[in-house]
Amino acid sequence: MHLAAPLEKNVDDFYALTLVEEKLSLYINDFKDQTVLEDAVTYHFSSGGSRTRARLTFSFAKNLGLSFEDSIVMSCVPELFHNASLIHDDLQDSDDLRRGQEAVWKKFGPDIAICIGDFLISAAYACIADLSNDIPKSKLIKHVHSKISELIKGQLLDIRQCKDQSLNDLDAYENIAAGKSGPLFSLAITLPLIAKGYSDSIQLAESVFRHYSIAYQIFDDIGDFKMDQSKQGLKSGVNIITLYQEKNILDPQLKAVNTALIHLQLAREKLVELPLVCQQIIHNETLLLESLIKQTILDQN
Repeated sequence: MHLAAPLEKNVDDFYALTLVEEKLSLYINDFKDQTVLEDAVTYHFSSGGSRTRARLTFSFAKNLGLSFEDSIVMSCVPELFHNASLIHDDLQDSDDLRRGQEAVWKKFGPDIAICIGDFLISAAYACIADLSNDIPKSKLIKHVHSKISELIKGQLLDIRQCKDQSLNDLDAYENIAAGKSGPLFSLAITLPLIAKGYSDSIQLAESVFRHYSIAYQIFDDIGDFKMDQSKQGLKSGVNIITLYQEKNILDPQLKAVNTALIHLQLAREKLVELPLVCQQIIHNETLLLESLIKQTILDQN
């Protein structure tokens, strides 16, 4: 699938993200005479989302020298996987809401949610197939499989911990956070690195994004905790603030913020051996997330 209009290389990232949205719509609107499925997938994507993974993928791909069209298509891959994981995760955790509206399983039923999640996974592989022929697609597919395997293991670990209600260790929390968030965040950089022949940088890039993803998950946890407090009920799933509460930490939210900031600093310290353009993107991204995390303390006061 290709956009009809010719693509310019020197457009800003905001415009690029509008093209990513257009490209995503091509991949997700593939149902013929299946009104419920089409309604469900349209409903899910209409709720918005930050498109952080797509934005990062585009930045890495473009700055590493991929064509503009390939950068757009590649940006859809982690975004489709991410949204599939959200739909399945809501069903597994019995969470009623996603982005302020009913979760797909709650509105359309569990069967539809499973089908839509599976469809988005399939669409992500279609994106890889649409990349240029000079890109090593077989390497990308194998790498994606390994990351999705990690994601599934992280999700399973989360489910088991929630059922056992046995999470009382920070290392266990960080393994779950890294397992659930890390693989798809790391795809944003590892897919472009593989496409451009930087395979030696993969392990380091994944280590950087392990720290970034833990910080990002903590940021999510803080938001979830505040929302759940207002509803007098805690959302299902592992949350670092409840973990610190159970450890009788005097200010569990401040402790969570400091934990996140440590991981962002560790991410920055590992950057030096990555390609220079990647270093700058990640450095800026960690500073952005750091400012958002610090803002949660100001909001608390």
